[in-house]
Amino acid sequence: MEISSLSLSSPTTLSNASLHQEIALRVLKDSIDLQGQLALSLLPQPPQLDPSSSLGQNIDIHV
Repeated sequence: MEISSLSLSSPTTLSNASLHQEIALRVLKDSIDLQGQLALSLLPQPPQLDPSSSLGQNIDIHV
């Protein structure tokens, strides 16, 4: 988390409560992003397909 990225012209621009709120929101956003990355990493990867295989290339559909 980059606290230096807060758009403040001076430390007295925001009250302590709003500064704490801004930092808490950034920590929460970072936490949600990490949880999303973890959830995506737990999904199984699809199996690698062999492009030279004829499996699935010859599909006959009768209507």
